[in-house]
Amino acid sequence: AQGEYLAAVAELKSALSRGSDDVQARILLADLSLQLGDYLSAESEYSRVLSLAGDDEDAWLGLGRSLLGQGRPTEALTRVVARFEDPATPAQNVLSGDTYVTLGNDEPAQLHYRKALDADSQNAEALVGLAVIARRAGRRDDALGYLEQARLARPDSTQVWIATGNFHAEQKDIESAAAAFERAISQEHERGTSPTADLLVARVNLAGLLLDAQQFDAARRQIDAFDVDFPNHVLGRFLRGRLALGLRDFPAAENELQRYLARIPDDTRGQAILGVAHFYQNHLLQAEMYLQQAVRAQVGGEAARRLLAETQLRLDKPNLALEILRRAEQEGASDPHLMTMLGRAQAGVGNLDEAYAYYERGLLADVDGSGAALSIAAGLLSIGRESRAIEVLEGLPSAPGEGFRREVLLIAAHLR
Repeated sequence: AQGEYLAAVAELKSALSRGSDDVQARILLADLSLQLGDYLSAESEYSRVLSLAGDDEDAWLGLGRSLLGQGRPTEALTRVVARFEDPATPAQNVLSGDTYVTLGNDEPAQLHYRKALDADSQNAEALVGLAVIARRAGRRDDALGYLEQARLARPDSTQVWIATGNFHAEQKDIESAAAAFERAISQEHERGTSPTADLLVARVNLAGLLLDAQQFDAARRQIDAFDVDFPNHVLGRFLRGRLALGLRDFPAAENELQRYLARIPDDTRGQAILGVAHFYQNHLLQAEMYLQQAVRAQVGGEAARRLLAETQLRLDKPNLALEILRRAEQEGASDPHLMTMLGRAQAGVGNLDEAYAYYERGLLADVDGSGAALSIAAGLLSIGRESRAIEVLEGLPSAPGEGFRREVLLIAAHLR
């Protein structure tokens, strides 16, 4: 009741270690573990409660939440959500909606959130879920409306402020997103002395926001604060790995992310970032391995796919790179850098005419002077189009830092 959850957990574990199977004590320990973000312990305790007491709605809900917290939505669906009867309670519908949203299946998620709101029109968790779905669908005004309703219904809800921060972060409104996350953090600190799962999420999201915005000094301060609230937490390694990568300290990034993945080996976000760290240290085989795992899991988006393709080009695997790059082209990408990579890949498999065509398309697309022209000239030189390479190089405006490379390419082209 005083917010001293860690002390409460210690007392409960001490009592239960003496062989007690007091169901209420087990439920309280499970609830506290969930509140503290110790999802593995929460899963174990809720399972124990269900084995002792049979069907218990709160225990099933807690078990579902602990599985979602571990990133296991498929198990939450099959072990928990599948047991709910129709009509379900509002809490059951919200858990069902959250499970489907996590699985990327928005249509049934929306149906469950609507059912929860039919029973309780001020259900903040259901409103947040609908905001997430609207945000995914690009309905910005609808998402803002749902979040405003949720804030009016539960102005003290940390989860509502976290959802608001996530919305603004996706809109690239860094200032508003940071303010929402800071509001969530201050609310959690005011509630009690023990750090909670909601505080962890708010801290991680705020640090991630600042890292994405390349505000590295502010990000470092947030990561230091995270380590104070959650000493030795594995996510601290992940955040410090991202910070080191942003600061281009690639050995430090590799070290932190390897230690992180030693604890959570299947996290594809960590694998993607570790792949980037290996790439920039020219550890190409390791980079390829981790980037492949990330791309298979659809993590990192187009950036991860292109970096994997670049890695495979450097490993002299143009056929594999071509497969990835053609997919990007089929999806509508036509920027000069993609055209340049496609030209290199086609040249690598011996299709010189197609390579030339892609280089020309890259030059046409380079209307803003993106810097691709130098790479295109190098590509033209590599496929024996020296005259065209000279024409491109001599037509380039002088750009800071590129004069030396331009002159070297011109010398090589004239010599040929």
